[in-house]
Amino acid sequence: MKPGIYLEITPIPTGYNDYKHSYLIYRKADGTSEVIRGGPDIIGGLRIDVETGKPLEQSKDRYEPGEDAGTRPSKRLDIPDDKLDESWSKMRGKAEEIDKSKLPYRSDNEADDPDQTSNSITRAALDAINYPIEKALPEGTDIDKMPGIKDNLEDELRQHREQAEKDRAEAQEQAKKDQEEARKDREEAGGLSGAIGGWPGEEPKTGKPDQKTTPQEQDRGGLGKEAAANQKALDAQKEEDRVPAAGVKLPQNEPMAGSDNAQTKEAEPPMRPDIQKLRDEMLKPGKPVDDILLKKPEDWTEGEVREVMKERLRLPINNPERPSLWNSEKKWFKHFYGDGNAKADEFGKIADPQPIRRMIDKPLDVRTADGRPLTKEISRFSKHLSGAAGDVPAPELVKSLQSGLNTLGLSKRWNSKNAP
Repeated sequence: MKPGIYLEITPIPTGYNDYKHSYLIYRKADGTSEVIRGGPDIIGGLRIDVETGKPLEQSKDRYEPGEDAGTRPSKRLDIPDDKLDESWSKMRGKAEEIDKSKLPYRSDNEADDPDQTSNSITRAALDAINYPIEKALPEGTDIDKMPGIKDNLEDELRQHREQAEKDRAEAQEQAKKDQEEARKDREEAGGLSGAIGGWPGEEPKTGKPDQKTTPQEQDRGGLGKEAAANQKALDAQKEEDRVPAAGVKLPQNEPMAGSDNAQTKEAEPPMRPDIQKLRDEMLKPGKPVDDILLKKPEDWTEGEVREVMKERLRLPINNPERPSLWNSEKKWFKHFYGDGNAKADEFGKIADPQPIRRMIDKPLDVRTADGRPLTKEISRFSKHLSGAAGDVPAPELVKSLQSGLNTLGLSKRWNSKNAP
């Protein structure tokens, strides 16, 4: 097909009332494509989910087997070739603004309650370049079968921008208050000590050092015995958690001033280079969805289940991983929304789904079965493996270890599909 921006139409997935769904596709001169499309996002209440920047084959509107560019009703927009990039940039910008605004998805055909659907995304993108919707529709299209195409999202976007500006101003004001409170807390923490006064560690009027703080406490800024003890415990924990890199020794502990039995901690031997390489390979970041799948669905955030859904939809329809991903998604929905029937209001309209328990706000770390951070345990394991390896090559060590675990029946192979 000729390069350009096209509006294409497909039936909605349910086929209800012969309604149609529209999307925009930019077919570029180099043979690549990019889409702007919308649809319902059922997670956390129906919201408009927008796709931009994806090629058609990775979009939810990708062609099914037997379809091609000439199968669906399509029309090229009347835009000069030298204006295509500029026009598409404006259209994409408007679609991304809608996505960030997280506007509710709505399709109820009530005159006083405008629809907000995938077709509304198409309409908003066309409005961004002042292109008439009637001129953009393929020949023979019944506009009444495209709910949302006549409804403009600009009023809701304006309200969202105003609310966002209000929230930003309130957040800035709260940040100023927090800074002022923190300043006061610091002043109180380091304030006058005793009836005479003076900063902790400072010589009072007698000319003698303040006996309420030890030299060690004075070195820590005069925070007092309790704070010094807490800091000492924190330092000890940090030292315990450290893992040396290859060829680098841990620093020796300095003896405390005035200590008669000061000792230094002997540095651990460096990690073997091949085992360090193995450790680095295991810790190398992969796709975000890989780490997500190492956790139980009940431990996912709303954003993480979206990533899993996107990964499933990206895969070919016959990919064997799709059923596994779908089952994990269902576990997440069942855990947070239950598996009961959808509820309707007094007018019979399906109500927005509501979670039955509090959702996880921030992504949790990937942890081992006993609750320890996986990355730290990989580093600890590598350190111990290096000490016990002798001259055995790293690949043989891993094979022997896996063989032993398989024999004992204590572990499965480390694979995202086998993750709990």
